[in-house]
Amino acid sequence: MQEELTITKPERVAKPKWLRVKLPTGKKYKDLRNLVDKYSLNTICLSLIHI
Repeated sequence: MQEELTITKPERVAKPKWLRVKLPTGKKYKDLRNLVDKYSLNTICLSLIHI
């Protein structure tokens, strides 16, 4: 007779609040973002999104 194996997933643990990053906002960020877009510049942050 074969034994049936039961696999259970571990419970999800909430991430610590300090790990969360707020998205940048404001005029300075928007100006910088516009320059990056206007000149088709690459940034490390954008490169990581496309991996």
